[in-house]
Amino acid sequence: MVSEFDFHNGILNAWKTTNRTTVFLLEHIPADLWNEKIPGSPRRTVGTIARHIHNSRCGWIKNIGNNQTVKTPALVDIYRADRAEVIAALSRSGRAMRCDTQ
Repeated sequence: MVSEFDFHNGILNAWKTTNRTTVFLLEHIPADLWNEKIPGSPRRTVGTIARHIHNSRCGWIKNIGNNQTVKTPALVDIYRADRAEVIAALSRSGRAMRCDTQ
């Protein structure tokens, strides 16, 4: 039988892996693709989707998180934040999603 502790750690480890993968992909995507339009969705680019991921996390943290423990990270401008800003923001929201303040 899986203990509650093992389940909790399993979920946290899965989150850490998913977040690291997202950041890795954004760090390594060719620069010319950052502002490339997504086929079938002309207003969306790789950059707007990456920014949306961070902003969506912030919404979850604000709406269901424990705001006394973890402060909701700042939103990023969905059309203007550059790749470095988004990667830094994803690192902050990734920590906040797992209630890690460091």
